[in-house]
Amino acid sequence: TFTLTAGNNGPSDATKIEVADMLPDGYTYVSDDSNGAYAFGKGIWSVGDLTSGQTKTLNIIVTVNATGDYLNTATISSPDPDPDPNNNTDQITPTKVTPKSDLKVVKTVNNAHPSAGDPITFTLTATNNGPSDEPHAKVTDKLPSGYTYIDDTSGGTYDYLSGEWIIGMLANGATRSLDIHVTVNATGDYLNTAEINGTIIDPDPTNNESNQTIGATPSSDLNVTKRVNNTDPNTGDTVIFTIVAGNNGPSDESNATVVDLLPSGYDYVSSTVSVGSYDHATGLWHIGPMLNGATETLTVSATVKDAGEHLNAVTIKGKNPDPDPLNNKDHDMASPHE
Repeated sequence: TFTLTAGNNGPSDATKIEVADMLPDGYTYVSDDSNGAYAFGKGIWSVGDLTSGQTKTLNIIVTVNATGDYLNTATISSPDPDPDPNNNTDQITPTKVTPKSDLKVVKTVNNAHPSAGDPITFTLTATNNGPSDEPHAKVTDKLPSGYTYIDDTSGGTYDYLSGEWIIGMLANGATRSLDIHVTVNATGDYLNTAEINGTIIDPDPTNNESNQTIGATPSSDLNVTKRVNNTDPNTGDTVIFTIVAGNNGPSDESNATVVDLLPSGYDYVSSTVSVGSYDHATGLWHIGPMLNGATETLTVSATVKDAGEHLNAVTIKGKNPDPDPLNNKDHDMASPHE
């Protein structure tokens, strides 16, 4: 608030007094208490008449701009003769204008419900709401253990190991963006927080932090293969089918099952499993939990019959979504000689 005090030291009354106070560009006009007597566009305060010894006061409220001329000069005048013009002008300049930058960061993600193993993109948007330029803006976004870094679009100013994105100069009103591409891990911490900071005063620190928590839906790439030890047996020979079930992850599977029901061209003899149980009547091999990367084996011995179906198919499934169902089935056969 600038306060102007216009006075008449006499000895005569003064008429048609004006004070010229044109605000320099270092300030933005807000309001005044002249009840219309101050025209801020022209910088003229129409004081009117002052009797000898009388004073009038005007308060001008302004906003201090980040840059500009801060020297504010006021000059009083009247058509009446003035015996001492030396006190007709006064001026003031704030000794120091402290810069302030309202930095803001917003973090978004392109997929809020990914499966484990999916690639997703975090986008960081850094903004300077001013009013001053920020010469040393920096965003810290260290990826938690729930994500694996792939790459980013910072051009080298983002260090994923430290999580620091060095922006540097961020002018008043400017915005910068960064995309970080990651893979969602099957387990880990998924709270991902970005924080922006600078070297000058921030008048609103409440918007300096943004976060996203993207929980991973479990995903298990189950697979199964079936091989027979003799593809060209004689009728009545015993062949051995070997079924290998695997979990390529990335998540553990809580309840894996395999169906391998011998077709009509075979008579069941025996079976062994590395884990779980196999019921040859239904063909169900109940494995149960399968860790990421685990494999289990079922062997089935059978006698080859002359007639019947000899194509032996097997299928695996679990509770988790499977990103690649193409490897969930396999088959092999042992065709007897005529």
